[in-house]
Amino acid sequence: AKKTLPIFVYGDRVVVVHITPHEEAGTIHRPAGAARIHFVDGVFLTELLTSSARYLKYDRRSGEDRVVNAPRRLGDHILARGAWPECRRLDGILECPTVWRDELIDTPGYHNASRLFLTKRPPGYKAPPAQPSRAEAEAAGNRLRDCVSTFAFETEADGAAAVAAIMTAVLRRTLPAAPAICFDAPAPGSGKSLLARVVSEVAIGRQGSLIALTGDEAEDEKRLASGLLAGDAILNADNIEATVGGAMLCSMITEPQVNVRMLGASVLVPVPTNVCLMLNGNNLSLVRDLRRRVLLVRLNAGVERPEERVFSREAVGYVRERRGSLIHDVLTITRAYSVYGEPHTGMLPFGGFEEWDKAVRRPLLWIGLPDPLIPAQGLREFDPDLEATRAVFQVWWELFKHAGATCAEAVAMARKHAQRFDGETEPAHPDLREALQMVATDKLDSRRLAAWLRR
Repeated sequence: AKKTLPIFVYGDRVVVVHITPHEEAGTIHRPAGAARIHFVDGVFLTELLTSSARYLKYDRRSGEDRVVNAPRRLGDHILARGAWPECRRLDGILECPTVWRDELIDTPGYHNASRLFLTKRPPGYKAPPAQPSRAEAEAAGNRLRDCVSTFAFETEADGAAAVAAIMTAVLRRTLPAAPAICFDAPAPGSGKSLLARVVSEVAIGRQGSLIALTGDEAEDEKRLASGLLAGDAILNADNIEATVGGAMLCSMITEPQVNVRMLGASVLVPVPTNVCLMLNGNNLSLVRDLRRRVLLVRLNAGVERPEERVFSREAVGYVRERRGSLIHDVLTITRAYSVYGEPHTGMLPFGGFEEWDKAVRRPLLWIGLPDPLIPAQGLREFDPDLEATRAVFQVWWELFKHAGATCAEAVAMARKHAQRFDGETEPAHPDLREALQMVATDKLDSRRLAAWLRR
């Protein structure tokens, strides 16, 4: 008797859904029980083929057929084809119910339309009403706000952003793009990592997969690619100290798919980017395009030693006990907004994240919460790249006016020194030297300056 093989095609490779039995440590730290994607090799595929059918081989001694394992070469031959149209495509693993184009996905197993695989239903989960009322949506919003009410948010909008973070984590698999969730605070011990854990507990029932971002764009790209290949539902970059940004990070946030290089191979593999990305740190430093692609939550305890505070309840345990009902609340809010015809909220859409705006931001505005994007608006006001650009252009105009100058001429002028009255030398144009050092490094290289100007 034949059985359906539990294999899929993910990133143009044959894979299976794997639940990690033990904690995994390495480039990415995963707790036990994490659902991830496992790439299938020839040996493993042969083992799966053996369990899916009955193989017979004629025995000359007995004159009868006897049961054998699948031929070892069969798995290798199937993988060597490079295309498997008979296999179902997989775009991600779900660890909680969600909605896809107004369709509820809460039955464990493979969902054909969305190409997502739901591992199981959380305890205590009940499907949201088919036609939820606005009052039900408002009550659900109040319960979501209550589950994060013990955190010291800087403003009410930061509290709304925390609720939006929970909704984003639950709905992320079905959204083509969603902003990264940033938890920021002025001092250690303010609760950033704990809040990230609370968001993860609601969406996947455990800590998210932890990843370290170093600020080295090439190294960070390898680590992010590893998370995408493994199909992690949540990647949490905890306690970031370096300045973060880069093309790979921005592409993961805004593009539905990116090409990544598999470890030990020279080929690029297209993989979905529907992972919920969370970043947290003290006074996070985000650069360039990343600044407009985040949902920011600021915490501020307002005390000298925030780690010594005493709370009335344990945040993780509180949401863990109510996980099923909190997922119900998220789906109720987004479904109610859709049922009411997606009424206008008076806000312009969030460019590049229109589906997220419709599924998360506008429903929260509709039920009376502040705009969750307000905290992130201040990032542009403190953009070091913009400040450096202004400094260069200002001093360039003061020195060259309409005459202009080449990069080599500007660098030569910045390097020029003049003799002081005491015999020592000093930069002849200190403002130009300082401005160019900000954008062309301390070496004042004309090629670096030219590359910066082209950008």
